[in-house]
Amino acid sequence: MPCSLEPSPHRGETILALGVSSLVCSVFGAGLVAIPLGIVVWGMAHKDLAAIRAGKMDPAGLKATKAGKACGVIGLVLPTLLIGEALLTDPDVPFPFSLFL
Repeated sequence: MPCSLEPSPHRGETILALGVSSLVCSVFGAGLVAIPLGIVVWGMAHKDLAAIRAGKMDPAGLKATKAGKACGVIGLVLPTLLIGEALLTDPDVPFPFSLFL
């Protein structure tokens, strides 16, 4: 099989759209959707940024990939903190979480 010297196409717009979706879900209270989506976006962006740095992927999507990663990370961290805060401050916390109080 011949090896292609052209870099593979970037997924910047896809990563950006998923990152913004994660951020919107976290802002509107859909944390159970935003957290897994943020993890997926973070992984996709990390892989693509490494491929862009190595010259294996088209660098035209660099800015969109970085912006999508930032949105995905915020979409992951925000609901995680809000869910954690709710679990720690609720007096009717189930047993495993009551160990941290």
